[in-house]
Amino acid sequence: MEIIVNMKKKLLSIIVVSAIAFVTSYNVYISQNDRKLSELALSNIEALASNNEGGGCPNGCVQGWGGCYCNGWYPTFAEHSGWH
Repeated sequence: MEIIVNMKKKLLSIIVVSAIAFVTSYNVYISQNDRKLSELALSNIEALASNNEGGGCPNGCVQGWGGCYCNGWYPTFAEHSGWH
């Protein structure tokens, strides 16, 4: 009977340690993915800022007529006249 009780305690200990290891590993994984997302967002912001410095499309293109040049020619768009 004592052997069964000891085996149950060991099994419970293994389950608890495994659960803690899983939760810790998952938190590390999530925190690394959040950092990658932040780096991606920063690179997108830098790319958007650098596109406007060249004067290619300071206001951006919107659906319209007449064409718009914004890092390429878009014949079915027009340059945005400004934000209201």
